[in-house]
Amino acid sequence: MSYLLDGSEFFTASSCPIGDPPFSVHVFIRPSTVTGNNDGVIDFNDGSGDYTSVNMMGGTAGDPLRIRVFNAGVGATEFDTGTFVTGSFQSAGLAVASTTSRKSYYEGTPSAEETESRAPATPTNFIIGDSSSASGLNGYIAEVAVWSSALTDANFTSLSGGTNPQDIDPGNLVYYAPLETDKIAVISSITLSDTGTPAQDALHPTISAPSGGGSIVPLIMNQLH
Repeated sequence: MSYLLDGSEFFTASSCPIGDPPFSVHVFIRPSTVTGNNDGVIDFNDGSGDYTSVNMMGGTAGDPLRIRVFNAGVGATEFDTGTFVTGSFQSAGLAVASTTSRKSYYEGTPSAEETESRAPATPTNFIIGDSSSASGLNGYIAEVAVWSSALTDANFTSLSGGTNPQDIDPGNLVYYAPLETDKIAVISSITLSDTGTPAQDALHPTISAPSGGGSIVPLIMNQLH
């Protein structure tokens, strides 16, 4: 299962699982369209204008994954990688090592390190399926995971290939919601509330069983590619 969002629907978390850097996020999305829409995927913000957002930029040439970091009084820095397509789940990730070091990942492939100095206020809000710098997501979303560490290139390669997030830097995994059968997180007591009426759908990326046991997405579900 996954959740299908229509551009006006999204989830708001009861609290934010991370604070200041380092942190990382990984998610699978399957866009319904990549033409003429700039879709928010993940957003961490302080409620007063500062944010870090992960977006699928279908309205931009190349349809890339875009990371945007906004620090009031300084402005935004943004960088792109990859090319989204319809018809399959694709891996999107971000690792923020510090206020001057961050990378994005599309299908496990890293962007160049982005080093513009940006220090947004400590985030207090966590949004899935929308962002402060784009409209809402038109498509399917699943396997949302957040770490309080900067994951490595090798980590994102593993995640993009279907390794369970519970097997990646488990000591720093602070939030994991497969969005498999419901919105309940496997890791964290954070809950999600709906804006609109997101619909469940049978499609889901194939994810391995965690090595220590626990939640697993049924392997008969839709393949990654």
